[in-house]
Amino acid sequence: MNWLTDTILRWDGAPLANALKAQGGVSALLAQDAQVRYVTWVDSAKAGPRETVAVTDGTWPGIQRAGRPRNPDDFVAAASRLPWVDANGYLISCLRAVRPEQPALLAPAAKEGSASAGLELSLIESRVWGGNCLLGLPPDFRQTLISGQAKAVDTWNRLGRTAKWLNENQQLFGHPVVPTITQVVDTTGESAEFCNLMTRQIATPAVVAAHRIPPPAPDRILAVVAVGIADPAPPARAALLNHARAGASLVVETRGANPWWQTKELKLVRKEDDRDFHTLGKGQIIAYHTAVEDPSEFGLDVIDIVTHKRRALRIWDAPAVVGLITTPPTGAKVLVHLVNYGEPRDYDFPFRAQGVYLKATLLRPGKAPEEIKAVKRAATTEVRVPSLERVAIVALS
Repeated sequence: MNWLTDTILRWDGAPLANALKAQGGVSALLAQDAQVRYVTWVDSAKAGPRETVAVTDGTWPGIQRAGRPRNPDDFVAAASRLPWVDANGYLISCLRAVRPEQPALLAPAAKEGSASAGLELSLIESRVWGGNCLLGLPPDFRQTLISGQAKAVDTWNRLGRTAKWLNENQQLFGHPVVPTITQVVDTTGESAEFCNLMTRQIATPAVVAAHRIPPPAPDRILAVVAVGIADPAPPARAALLNHARAGASLVVETRGANPWWQTKELKLVRKEDDRDFHTLGKGQIIAYHTAVEDPSEFGLDVIDIVTHKRRALRIWDAPAVVGLITTPPTGAKVLVHLVNYGEPRDYDFPFRAQGVYLKATLLRPGKAPEEIKAVKRAATTEVRVPSLERVAIVALS
């Protein structure tokens, strides 16, 4: 079994008919007692370095409308309200950062009545972010599928078509994320939620482990986010402060009387209601007065620090679409991955990617590659995506 390229279904009991297996694109069945350790994100730290783990505390993907109970088949937001996106790609990023030696796997719990698009989205988001999902079927969906109910069969067939496309384009997934905003995570729990909301806000963070801080690169890494983590060990502290000294914005929070980031070199230049700005070398430290409590607002703060002009990716008029921008080793210069958690769109929307590119190629399931227009906008490139069902990739070169 290949943990990253097989379409894996958690299945026990009666055998799954070969025809049904093929229709859903399933290439491997996994018994519940197989050699996989199912853990929460926090408990993944307790697993051995050679253990295969699957994180279970993701949500069933899709959207819900603000102020209303979740209806799993409701993928349309009200005209005056933004949808709340339930997505799990950030967990793949976190797992890849802290356990790079093992495949990043998710196993979200599927609830009764919740198959629909969520089954397909579970596979899409995990593969796009560079991991995989151990798919589980809600009991009611499993029964209607086996009995041949038309809606269940259609959902299953869509999964098969999407799985085929993901396999055909596997070489486009799992590449390094553009590191404009680099976020530090550990398994204390809080940092993953900050990653979650920054991902939803299209801050597209490049996620690194607290014990694996990359060297400074002020031309590429504009902001380093170190909130929601335990106090880093001395080597990590030095590495983080060096990012500020080299020219980046290091974003931290104040916990306790002696915050780890304090150094005699700091010079206070501005105070705001909730944070202070200090210079350090060529860069700055932005220190929140207390532990950050609102991850969603914080994600917008970080984008403001980088500025919209310099953020890696920006999407308009598509509130249910989550984007990721990566740099493949060959071919296109960057890949923009788009996952639509809402209703399929038959009308266009724009995005802008940092950098100037001359060519844009749109890849979507069930359609031939399509050349679309790339327009220079100052130091960015604007592209209009003509339509989007569940997933697309735009290769820029």
